[in-house]
Amino acid sequence: MSRELFNGLWLTEHRKSGKMIDKDSIMFSHPPFCQSRNVGVCSRCYSKKLSGYRPFLAGKQIQNTQILSSPGFEPCKLNTIDNTIRWGSFGELTDPVMYRNINRMAEYNPHLLHLLWTKRNGIVKSYHKAKNLKLVWSATKMDVQKPFVPDGYDIGFFVYTDESKIPKTWSDGHKMRNVMICNKECSKCKFCYSTYLGGVVAEVVR
Repeated sequence: MSRELFNGLWLTEHRKSGKMIDKDSIMFSHPPFCQSRNVGVCSRCYSKKLSGYRPFLAGKQIQNTQILSSPGFEPCKLNTIDNTIRWGSFGELTDPVMYRNINRMAEYNPHLLHLLWTKRNGIVKSYHKAKNLKLVWSATKMDVQKPFVPDGYDIGFFVYTDESKIPKTWSDGHKMRNVMICNKECSKCKFCYSTYLGGVVAEVVR
């Protein structure tokens, strides 16, 4: 299920099955940054594969990216099933304008918790982060034994080839903290989608 917002953005409602059941998201297209990367977790990217054989899906991703990358972008009011919205369930940030406009949407919708998974650190450093935007660093390398949360981010999200390779703890610079293992049931877990929780999350590659 999907619906179009007043400013033309296409929102995906995940209602039937999958990791994000009972969540809402806005997907992006895959910029040259994605197309040129074929290492680590990027070499196993399911969203690129799925977009490749679903033209309708790819079309909506392009539509969202073009709208968000426009300097004349106008934010609009938005409501979701659980007062959270994930930006970039597919694809990746294209440019600083796109990131700025996501922050503008967050500021225009303070009643929502906004989440953004990204690998593009240079882009997110180019603009201040809205108070209700939760940034998730999506690491490229797999099986990292010293995971961390980069400065400016709320979560460090790391992928592993087997659960036995996931370290039990990580250091925040002051103390050792437990690594949260993703159970691929976002609506039940809610760790990433909580305002007050942050840290390192580990997921076994699908």
